[in-house]
Amino acid sequence: MITAQETHPPGEDDEMLLKYATSVGRVMCTYDKHFVDIAKSGISHAGIAYFVHTHSEIGYVIKSLAAMAEHYTADMMENRFEYL
Repeated sequence: MITAQETHPPGEDDEMLLKYATSVGRVMCTYDKHFVDIAKSGISHAGIAYFVHTHSEIGYVIKSLAAMAEHYTADMMENRFEYL
């Protein structure tokens, strides 16, 4: 796992974050509703896992991501948007 804070300065544009995640083959995991619009715009990405409830318990987040890792390959996640 890599956090946005580790790779980009605070306030970095969401599209830049998604481009970076895609360039390193990482699925973007987010609570940020703006990524719904980005995904609808047709920008290519390595996958987006969007957690609808901003206060999802960490256990739910981990279980959801683990289940995705078990069921989807990197190729299957390409340009896939998952509402969790």
